[in-house]
Amino acid sequence: PHKALEKYRHTGELHKWAVMDYVLGNPDRHGQNLMVGPEKDGFPVALIDHGSAFAGPSFDPARDKNSFIPYYLRAWKGDAWHDLQPSQRLRAMPSLNEDSDEQLRKWLEGIHGGDLEQVLARYGIDPQPSLERLAKIRRLLTEPSVSQAINQLWLET
Repeated sequence: PHKALEKYRHTGELHKWAVMDYVLGNPDRHGQNLMVGPEKDGFPVALIDHGSAFAGPSFDPARDKNSFIPYYLRAWKGDAWHDLQPSQRLRAMPSLNEDSDEQLRKWLEGIHGGDLEQVLARYGIDPQPSLERLAKIRRLLTEPSVSQAINQLWLET
């Protein structure tokens, strides 16, 4: 998985996935819920199995024993991840350089709650929990490093 995830590590894609999983309340992003394509295709990664998504307002991955930090944010530590203290975990999670972090910030600014609400409502999904989590994510835009703030959100929500 490291080879497959490495190309996404410094581009902001992993953090975009983390935002998506957080906002949509997906507590089940372990290593088996990533699908990696063949090497000839440059190891494309697909996030699969969204069957647990759309958790209610109590979704709190940092404190819920049934959810966890997404594998793509902790893959570089493997099984040792479980033995790390929170501060060590934060240092082990991917971070972005200033330019990539700014691109991530602009991407986040482009997510509109009204669009999210409309799509979820169209499928009969209560949009309120996702809108509340999106609002929490948008508050991170004031942080110096958006990528580190997203990592922190998964550790201590």
